[in-house]
Amino acid sequence: MSINFSNGQASPIRLTLESRSRRLAPRTLRLRRDQIHAAVSALADTGIKPKAIGSLADLVTPVNFKRILQRRVEMVDGAQNSFNHSLGIALTLIAREWVKVDGAVQAELKRLLSKVPVPLKGLTDKNKRFLRQFDDLNALRRLVLLPEQLWAEVKRERSPTYRTLAKAQAALAIGILIYMPIRLQNLVTLEFERHLFIRTGRGAKSTLELSNGEVKNNIDLAFEIPPQIVKMLVEYRERTARKSLVNVRQGYSSMSTALQRSRKLLER
Repeated sequence: MSINFSNGQASPIRLTLESRSRRLAPRTLRLRRDQIHAAVSALADTGIKPKAIGSLADLVTPVNFKRILQRRVEMVDGAQNSFNHSLGIALTLIAREWVKVDGAVQAELKRLLSKVPVPLKGLTDKNKRFLRQFDDLNALRRLVLLPEQLWAEVKRERSPTYRTLAKAQAALAIGILIYMPIRLQNLVTLEFERHLFIRTGRGAKSTLELSNGEVKNNIDLAFEIPPQIVKMLVEYRERTARKSLVNVRQGYSSMSTALQRSRKLLER
């Protein structure tokens, strides 16, 4: 099996999955594709003709690797940049795992990568400012109560519409994230009986589960879903979505398409 990486200018670059003992996750493959495209574009910006970039090996020669990193650093005026640093790491992995460069070349690539500004670990200033507002207990209380407040508004609707459905989805998404900190990429792909295991009845426990292939750090995740969120999920699946969909004449087969609607709200 092979994947064709092409930026529309350079010759197709083929990555053979069988060359690796463990296949990359689909999300990682998409990231690698974007990184390779960025590397090809950066190299072309330095004057290398696209036709001269025909394989992964052309990206990881010390000369071209240096050109790529220099161009990427120039594009951000020398500032720290997470994507640029991860791009450099990805290229060194490609050099070792796919191109099979020798030890001397590996050492040189690592030396060149060490010149790239390393992004500081931890939250960005923007995210710190955003979270600081919840130092106010009143603001924190409003956040915790928001899902149930939105849900109460949804239940008051006598003739649910598309807007009602969108509000229900936002309530679910916010409620899930408050109690179960998962990435938005995982949130919008949640499905009943694949990730959401809803059990009702006395003493029953419901869980949200993500397999190691679906998360960034390759470690299985599992959360017990709080009762109030379980109740909302049950009502959504059995009543709210069905009634709303009858009125707006469109269907949702899983939580994936449902929670897509609230992603823009959560990213504000």
